[in-house]
Amino acid sequence: MTAMMLLAAIAGPLWAAEAIAVHLTDNAVVPLIIKGPAKAQASRMFAKLGIGLVWSNARPSETGTHRPILIELAANTPARLLPNALATTSLKDDRIVVFYDRIAAGSGRAAPGNGEVLAHVLVHEIAHVLQGVARHSDEGIMKAQWSLADYRQMHFQPLAFTPLDVELIQKGAAARMQPARESGNLLLLRSGFRLHFAP
Repeated sequence: MTAMMLLAAIAGPLWAAEAIAVHLTDNAVVPLIIKGPAKAQASRMFAKLGIGLVWSNARPSETGTHRPILIELAANTPARLLPNALATTSLKDDRIVVFYDRIAAGSGRAAPGNGEVLAHVLVHEIAHVLQGVARHSDEGIMKAQWSLADYRQMHFQPLAFTPLDVELIQKGAAARMQPARESGNLLLLRSGFRLHFAP
C-alpha cells in the first residue's frame, strides 16, 4: 500500500464525513427496519473507498462547504416513467429520486422490500453524482441493470466497484471535499496536529 493510499484509508472517511452531505427525504415512508440498515450499508461501502457520508433529514444548508447530495425516496411512481428503473439521478443539480415503491414491490428481479437492494440503489446513484458522468460498467454495482445472480449476491456480500469506478468516484469526491480539506489543514496546524476537520 502506498503512502497516499494509507493516508486515504486513515484520514479519508474523517474529512469526507464533514464534506459529503446526503440529505434524504422519505416520501415513501420506508420502514426504519429497512431504511436504517440500508443507509448504514451504503456508508460502509463508501468508507471502504476512503469516503465518508453524513446523512441528514433536515433542510439542506446553503452555507456549507459544498452542495449536498439530495435524495428522495418516492412512492406512486408512474408506470411510464423510466420503466424497470429503480432510480434516476440528475447530475445537473445532484438530485436522486429512488423509486422505492418499485423496490418494495420487487420490480424487475429485486426481492420485495429488500434492504440490501435499497442500499445498492443508494450507492449506485450516489456514485453517479460523485463520478459526475453518465456512465455504467459492464460488471459490479455500477451495471446498468443487475442480473438475478447480482441480486442473490447482495444477500451475502455487496457488489463491487470496478477499478475505473473507484478512480472516478475518488477523484470526484476529492474535488467536492477540497474546501473542507483546506479548512481542516488549517485546524491541523493550530491544534497540535490533531486529526480534526471542520467546514
